[in-house]
Amino acid sequence: MRQRLKWLLVLIGGLLIFGWSAAVQARSYDITDYDMAIDVAKDGSAAVTQKVRYDFDGDFNGVYYNQDTAGIDGMTALSVAVQSSSGVKALTASNTEAPGTYTTTDSDNRRQIKVFYPVSDDTVTFLYRYRLNGVVTNYRDTAELNWKVIGTGWDVPLNNVKVTIKLPQKNVRQLQAWTHGPLSGNTKVERKAGRVVITLDKNPANTFVESHMLFPTAVTADNAKTSDKNRKKAVQQQEADFAKEANAVRRRAQLIPSLIAFASLILGGIVLVTQLFWLRKHPAERYPEPAPIKHWYDIPEYPPAVAQRLVNAFGPNKKAFTATLMDLAVAKKITITATKVGNKDTFALAPTDKFTNPERVFKLLFETVPRRNRDEGVTLVDIKNYGRTDKSGRLSKAYEDWEMRVRGAVDELHYENTINGQIRNRAWVIAVASTVFAAGASVAALFTFPSVRVPLWGLSVLLVLAGWILLLVKTHALPRYTQLGAQKINEVRGFKQMLEDVGHFDMAQVGDLILWDRILPYAVAFGSADKVVAALKMNFSEEQLATSMPINYPLFIYGYGGFGGQADFGEAFTSGFGSSLAASHSASSNVGGGSGGFSGGNSGGFGGGSGGGAF
Repeated sequence: MRQRLKWLLVLIGGLLIFGWSAAVQARSYDITDYDMAIDVAKDGSAAVTQKVRYDFDGDFNGVYYNQDTAGIDGMTALSVAVQSSSGVKALTASNTEAPGTYTTTDSDNRRQIKVFYPVSDDTVTFLYRYRLNGVVTNYRDTAELNWKVIGTGWDVPLNNVKVTIKLPQKNVRQLQAWTHGPLSGNTKVERKAGRVVITLDKNPANTFVESHMLFPTAVTADNAKTSDKNRKKAVQQQEADFAKEANAVRRRAQLIPSLIAFASLILGGIVLVTQLFWLRKHPAERYPEPAPIKHWYDIPEYPPAVAQRLVNAFGPNKKAFTATLMDLAVAKKITITATKVGNKDTFALAPTDKFTNPERVFKLLFETVPRRNRDEGVTLVDIKNYGRTDKSGRLSKAYEDWEMRVRGAVDELHYENTINGQIRNRAWVIAVASTVFAAGASVAALFTFPSVRVPLWGLSVLLVLAGWILLLVKTHALPRYTQLGAQKINEVRGFKQMLEDVGHFDMAQVGDLILWDRILPYAVAFGSADKVVAALKMNFSEEQLATSMPINYPLFIYGYGGFGGQADFGEAFTSGFGSSLAASHSASSNVGGGSGGFSGGNSGGFGGGSGGGAF
């Protein structure tokens, strides 16, 4: 019992430690704005107002800031305040570490300011005001300020950075300023206003931003920090070297996307030219299209499924398969009879001695699907039951094989104009390829030299236009079929249209009822069976229909709208067989898962260790 209690306590302790660790790790903060205003005085000191906006996610006790004082004469006149949604609140210097206080600690040329201000899931701006002494040195020929205004001590990126350095005098014509840090920043030298403004969208963590300024010594005439040496020429040469190196880095960075852009355009041009040469060597075969036939009365020389495929690019479908069964029944190779399974009205299919079709789907239907009554044949109910239990997907695969065979039979007719087909494919390749290569060049141009950006975009537009204009020219009125194929397909379309308009003319124009018995499977394939059956019932008596259409009369005429209350064979089998295929496919496929701009370099300015964070 004690052993169990011991392990239980260990488990609870582990869960508590894990939960506490997870909670601690879940804390995070961002510095969304960093604003620093520096007012340089005539004595060479600088009054600093620093605003740091934190966005806290989780519970925090406060923040800290470290000011590096190496190379200057110290830090004085410190005050701390916070700005939140409730307003600005001044904090008190105290060693009690109570909320609303701050402490300062000096060590190793650094002053740490620790602010105790508990916060949870909120946004707070901390304001530091202080004076740094001895930030400017007056040399014989110039005054110099060399300051890492942002040090390497920030452990998170600083966003929306703005640093303004204002001199105690306006109209400083000889003011020069350079900034070192990320090359994406911007430096604005405003000589009339006597200030320098540094902006940066984002300064990475642990990355300094350094400002190096030169101006006349008269600006800081009261400065006690002086030197008899000349400094100006050395600084200018140093900064020129830094700028040259930074520009080289920028050029290298822009050179790669430039090469990518030009390479994309060259490849696109090569594709365009090579394909154009191919098209010139392979002229299209052009001839007039046959005039559309409104009505064609001759039965097509192809089976219903093939006829459907000729006029429907998505065929054959399940209606075509139903029509194929009816066509086999008309040829007396199979029998289709209305029957019952229990209380359900259905249809039964059985092969006759004339049936010799070796296709998988028919062998499966007539030999594999379990049947309740072998004497009657396989019923639609049997097929549905088999589809629900067909985990291997045999029925679905066999039907897909039949579809492929029908498409193959259409291909073997060679009605497609292969030369024109190749031309059409090549033209599409040119249009798509030119668009892709032009898009790649346009995107790469965004990151390259401004001087070449617009020309690259212009060439990209020309490449796209050339590709698509070529497509339109080469494929306009381009015959898809051979002359024979166009004529044959035109006849099938006329036959299909005749079935659509069957109620608007005398059916005797087509032929006697025996001929309509052969036509009805095509009507099923083309989706016109209901119109044909309605027209047959209007034009012929039931006795004529029963005598001359022994196969389709019980399946469509007598049973139409309700043989024993059920739908006709075409509708019933197409719907039932389709649901069987869906069930078979689902069973086999059910798988789970789920002014300078910035430059590089380092001119040795003070303040490099400055930085801060939260605790």
